[in-house]
Amino acid sequence: INPNCVAAERVSRCERPMVQGHNMPCLVGQLLVVIIWRCNRLVYGSQCNKRACVVGIGVIVSHRAETHGQITGEQGCGKVDYLNIHKKGDQDTATITLQELPPAIVTMAEINGTSLSKARWGNDEADPKGGWSTPYPWREDTRYAAMVPRVIQQHQENFIEQHGIPYDVLSNDNGFQSYPDNAEAHVWQQRTLVARWMYNSTTPKTLETVRKPVLNTMALLSLLGTDIYSASGLEPSLVGNIGVLPTTAQFPGAAPVVAALVWRVHDSEPIDPDAPLQNISLELRNLPFSAGEEVMTAVFALDETHGNSHSVYVQQGKPTFPSAEQLKAMRDAAEIPMLPGYPRPTPVSNNLTMQLAVALPSVHVVMMCAKPEKAPGQVTGVLLHRTPTASPGQVIIKWDSVAERCVRTYAVYYSTSNATASGPGQRVNTVDTIFTAYLHALPATASAKASACYTVSAIDFWGRSGPPSNKVCV
Repeated sequence: INPNCVAAERVSRCERPMVQGHNMPCLVGQLLVVIIWRCNRLVYGSQCNKRACVVGIGVIVSHRAETHGQITGEQGCGKVDYLNIHKKGDQDTATITLQELPPAIVTMAEINGTSLSKARWGNDEADPKGGWSTPYPWREDTRYAAMVPRVIQQHQENFIEQHGIPYDVLSNDNGFQSYPDNAEAHVWQQRTLVARWMYNSTTPKTLETVRKPVLNTMALLSLLGTDIYSASGLEPSLVGNIGVLPTTAQFPGAAPVVAALVWRVHDSEPIDPDAPLQNISLELRNLPFSAGEEVMTAVFALDETHGNSHSVYVQQGKPTFPSAEQLKAMRDAAEIPMLPGYPRPTPVSNNLTMQLAVALPSVHVVMMCAKPEKAPGQVTGVLLHRTPTASPGQVIIKWDSVAERCVRTYAVYYSTSNATASGPGQRVNTVDTIFTAYLHALPATASAKASACYTVSAIDFWGRSGPPSNKVCV
């Protein structure tokens, strides 16, 4: 433990102790409790086995609730807002919940009726496997992407629905950058969100990144609503390989939205390319739409042939230094498409049954939207960064999302500062995107003396384009 932290009484986090099971109660009782009183706003964490975690949290909770503060003299020591045990899987999803749930049940029972009863539970490192840098083949494809929502549903069912545990924070610890050697095992199979290649022999030196399928899952999750509901007719997500997260969103003055995420995965088991599609019947009941509303349905798909940059990388022969053309092909493939025939008009009724054929593994989001009165609003917050890459030159365009949730795509338009034609310019993202960033490789004919200028518009499910953003040049 950092003695300066204890003495200063002003540091928000002390170095966490490395504890070994049986000595945890003594360590907590004689040392950590002192730090709770002395280190203001302590964030306590430890690496421990199951018994140590239960005992350690129990001791801390008891001291917080029952003893007198050495500084203030008051009963209890402030409050506990958040209880968190980092538990990961063993190349699977169920192990995370099965390790977390017992100490959560014990702890929540202990604090019931005390001043700590409003404490929330969470796991901000709920990864299917520890060791971010260790390569695992399932981290490169849709298996990892589909395991993420399965973990969410397992926690929704077991913590919230079955035990009433207030679970607020669930996330992954995968914001790493891969090792810079361009080896396939590091570019794709480490616990990262993007594939990265280093180009150290170029002038200037540069790097290139491409979204992995797991990052596309994060985008699909962002399409879900604010209220989540239980799903019936499925096996429990701890054992079943198909699940659904049904949600709705209803904001003041906005048309209602229904969004259901459907996942299918056998965790890290190898993918069978000949496995048949699974036909499922998705029944949506008590829909929030009114008679006379114009409703549109869209289905976004992520599997080995939709929204998957890794599949294209394999088709390209797994290049060590992808060319500009190969990078563009991977980035285009990484955009999450709608299934053919969508968006499509949907008859308004209280209940709706639709058929969906899903691959193994896969993630789909079904969205149903009532038509808003107006087209999407103007895109704002456009920012540009011109990279040092010389051949070709590149510009990263970033913008803020519009309030409208039912966006089919953002359209990015390019022109030069010396352009004479009117209008927004040429659309350069020829593949639709629901992301709020785009990397544009400048054409070889672009003059180095001319600025690259961009505007961005949002297009909704009805094909209505909102007004373009203000033009920004770099």
